[in-house]
Amino acid sequence: GCGPTPTSAPGPSGTSRIDTSANDATSDEPAPLPEVRAPDAPIEILALLDDPRLFAADPCPDLDAKACYRMGWGLGHPSDREDPRWDEARPYLLRACELGSAFACSHLGLLHRFGVMAERDDLMALEFYERSCELYREPLACFNAGNLRLEHDDVPEVEKARGLRWYELGCEAGDAGSCYNRGMMNYGADAQRPWFQRACELGDAESCSYLAGRPPGNRRLD
Repeated sequence: GCGPTPTSAPGPSGTSRIDTSANDATSDEPAPLPEVRAPDAPIEILALLDDPRLFAADPCPDLDAKACYRMGWGLGHPSDREDPRWDEARPYLLRACELGSAFACSHLGLLHRFGVMAERDDLMALEFYERSCELYREPLACFNAGNLRLEHDDVPEVEKARGLRWYELGCEAGDAGSCYNRGMMNYGADAQRPWFQRACELGDAESCSYLAGRPPGNRRLD
């Protein structure tokens, strides 16, 4: 994507077993990617976006999502001589997210993940990541949503399925890290190959190395 979108938050490492016994790096025909389906349950509109106290005076009366996001970004990332003004930036970012700015929604996810505007809130971060991914297909938001859903190795199957879908949507949107991580969550070269092949096409060197016969490392978290 374009725009000043920060990278994802770090987290604990996760690994998956890799079976390279069936690796065939000489195949001429690219394997098709599995069908990508949107998540089953729609994401609820965040209560924050409906708070009348927050929007008593609309911070973006012209309904320009991009301009609204730029204003919020500027308040939160001023020059080196000024302190961030997150209290002032928050209404702009929330309104921009509501108006359809994928970057604003993704940025709000990062701010809640890092605890910038308030205490760290992973559930709220996940809401914003998933909103940005599901509604607007923002690639890094999909990647971050997948990582947050699959942060622990012992997640329930329902959570795992949702996390995998965020990786799939991120991969479909052109994020190599999402393709790579989706491949890492499979067992067996035949199941992994389509995801690593797509990541390689997107310029991911490690996935290209895997296709050439070298096993990849761990799942990526940033």
